[in-house]
Amino acid sequence: MTTVDFSVLDRIEAQLAALRADVALLLAEPPTTPAPPLPVTVFGDSITVGVGASSSNKSWAGLLGGQRQVSNSAASGDQAADQSAKIQAASWAADRSYAIMVGTNDHRTYRSDAAKQAAFKAFVRQCIAWLAIPSKTIARSSSVTYTGTWGNTVANTIGKQTTAMGAKASASFTGSGVVVGYILQQDLAAMSTATVKIDGVSVGSLSSYATMSTVNGRTYAPAAAYFGGLADGPHTIEIENTVAGKIFYLDYVAAVPKFSPRIVVSNVIRMTPAAYTTYNTSEANVIAFNAQIQSVVGEFASHGLPVVLVDNCSGIDPAIHLPDGVHPNDAGHSIIHANFQAGLLP
Repeated sequence: MTTVDFSVLDRIEAQLAALRADVALLLAEPPTTPAPPLPVTVFGDSITVGVGASSSNKSWAGLLGGQRQVSNSAASGDQAADQSAKIQAASWAADRSYAIMVGTNDHRTYRSDAAKQAAFKAFVRQCIAWLAIPSKTIARSSSVTYTGTWGNTVANTIGKQTTAMGAKASASFTGSGVVVGYILQQDLAAMSTATVKIDGVSVGSLSSYATMSTVNGRTYAPAAAYFGGLADGPHTIEIENTVAGKIFYLDYVAAVPKFSPRIVVSNVIRMTPAAYTTYNTSEANVIAFNAQIQSVVGEFASHGLPVVLVDNCSGIDPAIHLPDGVHPNDAGHSIIHANFQAGLLP
């Protein structure tokens, strides 16, 4: 009878198991390293500059910089119009995210004036649109057809302007929504109105005039109008000046895209009662301006774009977080940072 040495079989089985494990490791996909977070550019006023924080590193933008590369384009005193002009004047990459926090200086300057609030809305929309829409048909493009007399806008390198009643500009676009870029100016020479038609149907009007001068001295700025609810497909837009002798400015026409960079937009934080008195504004005005911001964010979000509203208003307690009545302390900046960080996550 043959005797089986089971210890040899055990050793062979152990070697085979080790070999199978080695083969499995070779066939397995290599471990993946999580991609670093996209860099972010932040826009805003003194709060985004970091006023109120004990150091720049303790500001909400500074704290964000501890987690990703941050470029800060904010300026103290800036309003939506100021930031809109700066955003349009620069080139922005699609491989980064954006964070916007404006409105504190707007509600203390424009207060309860409905026309000025509407101008604020147009400026916020332009801030988002310029960052979200990489492909625009600029007014000086050969793709725009003109009738009547038009000339180049002096204020920028993309726009056209007219003072001729009945002068028209038309362009084609494909999509379910369109943004029209134009200029709002506090100048009686710009008191013109243009009608807007899409596929021959009137959808609204645009005015180049607004009492929108900012605390930092800007008297004109890029603005944007939005027209949505269209069938997803090709369309033609026509813009016609209706006032003789007054300037109407046209900058661009752009279909709302199906993809865009991630853009996180904050609402306006409240002030202390004393600060409301100092600036002759109110919590009702804050609520009104926040409604404008929410509406604009909703326009882009309705197309599935990653344009996100963050609610810093409810997170900041003026009695605790605003020692000077307006600017957050370190704890307040930490709350704002956490909200933006959450909004920047896909």
